[in-house]
Amino acid sequence: MLQPVKRENFSEAVDILTRGFPDRSRAFWLEGLDRLDRAGWNSEAGIPLGHILNDGDRAVGIHLLPAMLRTMPDGRRRRFINWSSWYMEPDARWQSMRMLRAAFGDKDAVYTDLTPTSDVQKMLVSLGFRQLNDGLVIHALPVLAMTAGAGAKIVPFDCIARDVSAECDHIVRSHRHMNILACAMLDDDGIHPLMFKRRWYRGLPIALLIYAENNARLGRNLGAVARHLMAKGVAALIVDRRPGLDTQGGKFSRRGIKFSKGDAYINRTDYLGTELCVFDV
Repeated sequence: MLQPVKRENFSEAVDILTRGFPDRSRAFWLEGLDRLDRAGWNSEAGIPLGHILNDGDRAVGIHLLPAMLRTMPDGRRRRFINWSSWYMEPDARWQSMRMLRAAFGDKDAVYTDLTPTSDVQKMLVSLGFRQLNDGLVIHALPVLAMTAGAGAKIVPFDCIARDVSAECDHIVRSHRHMNILACAMLDDDGIHPLMFKRRWYRGLPIALLIYAENNARLGRNLGAVARHLMAKGVAALIVDRRPGLDTQGGKFSRRGIKFSKGDAYINRTDYLGTELCVFDV
């Protein structure tokens, strides 16, 4: 039997998540589920936080489904659903199709998997997913800051909040309690919101790019972005290696391969409302 993940069964959900991902603590999962529930995105989108698969009175499977309802350029409203944290007990893996059907039931939704294992990556291709990037680029900001950029100005998001759509302002504000740094790039083509997830790596404060509506424009102005992030106490920046974000040097890593279905994310980075925001993964 499948049951939706909700606040009333967080303890049961965390039990199986910690069995499936023993490198993560109970506190890690409880805090992340609490952040996801309080954000309210799944409720707005009409999508459960995830599902638990029960075999009798025993939980044998789980996945999480961080989701957001977004307005497309043509005015349509679509669900963006991030398939995350999938685990099946070894003796129940023959029931995996039940979990997959529960995850991918909305034929009009945009789906992502942003942290797939190598085995899951192969499965995603067979399910119609497309690879978004070929790895990550890690930039040391003191080095990146020495590049001139293309003349853009980077300002805190609050400086331009009145100049963006109500939906954009709502999305940014709903991420604030997730340790997100929001700003905007101003150039001759207008206002371009940017969002970064703050993290710590080996004792250093770093930032992971979460949202940029135009990768090529961002890539031309990474020097200005680096100087802004350094002023916020950030030491390094991590971006996907993909067209537009692959021309500024940095250290390449084949980790962090991401996939999507229903949207190819051409020339943009958009991981809003996903596990990359909710959890420190």
